Amino acid sequence: MTYSFDGGRTFINDFAVTAAPSDFTTVGRRNGGFGIGEYTQVLTTSEYAIPVWADGRTGNGDLNILAAFVLLSPEGSSGVERAGAVTAGMSIERIELRGEQLAVHCTLDHPLHARLHVVNMLGQEAATVDGGMMQPGQQWLYAPISGLPSGRYFVRLEGEAGAVSASFVLAK
Repeated sequence: MTYSFDGGRTFINDFAVTAAPSDFTTVGRRNGGFGIGEYTQVLTTSEYAIPVWADGRTGNGDLNILAAFVLLSPEGSSGVERAGAVTAGMSIERIELRGEQLAVHCTLDHPLHARLHVVNMLGQEAATVDGGMMQPGQQWLYAPISGLPSGRYFVRLEGEAGAVSASFVLAK
């Protein structure tokens, strides 16, 4: 993604809005020939660009709809603020630093087996927590962060129906 604040004369440096490519080779066969592209668009507000796209990266034939929230700034983008499947049935409400733990408050629409990943800006996993089978409603998940250096990170909450992510800054 890229964008301009001067009518297209200059653009900020390109950046990725997704960490993995999509493989659509199985999607059409499973969905009666239904293809991709119907859901690809970009929504904008005065503060955000919100790319929305069809995604087949699971490789199981399911077509998922994903969206990312990119904070727009004339100085350049700090990247994707949060991204996830539109139909994931879960959301990350807030992230708190509690001593040597990261506390992630989430809402689940249905029972699911939840996994929480903490990832650095290079996409390297810094911590993983298996939340086990969780019930619908508001939940807290905790991840150890004692050995992590200061910087920007992402949390990714995964379940059977998809995943959602959000960024946070760790300042020590």
